[in-house]
Amino acid sequence: MIYHRCTDIHPSARGGMRPFASTRAILQIQAILPILEDWLLKLTSSGSRLTRLRYFQRAKALVGANVMSAFILVQLRFRDRAAYQRYRAAFPAVFAQFKGCVLIADEAPVLLSGEKIWDKVVLLEFPDEGEALRFYHSPEYRGISADFELGTTATFTLVKGFQPR
Repeated sequence: MIYHRCTDIHPSARGGMRPFASTRAILQIQAILPILEDWLLKLTSSGSRLTRLRYFQRAKALVGANVMSAFILVQLRFRDRAAYQRYRAAFPAVFAQFKGCVLIADEAPVLLSGEKIWDKVVLLEFPDEGEALRFYHSPEYRGISADFELGTTATFTLVKGFQPR
């Protein structure tokens, strides 16, 4: 099993947490395996050297392609702790349905400069922007977000991961 740098909240796991057993690399490879298998078959079958070279270059480009992670940054100030606790109790079961992990959930962020306006900072990681948006707009998450909105003043920001060139 390959362990990711964060943990995936899963209610059935002992202690409520289990290792995140997938990485972006595994997801990328699984997505392109059928294409690679087809191209490898074409590479080994009869055909011109130029045709085989083109298939090889396409396969190589796919393996090197990166799917960029997406993050949802949540910054919040508490208004009603009881409402927020109801949301927090329901969150793990909803979040477990999506391909994401909680990287940060800090109720004591240290302000380095500027004016402190947030009581808590949360950072969620997803394999791509589509999965992040699927989570945020899902009926399951919308169903528990009423308590979040009652209990907090917050901002949700979707950001893309850094991809060095």
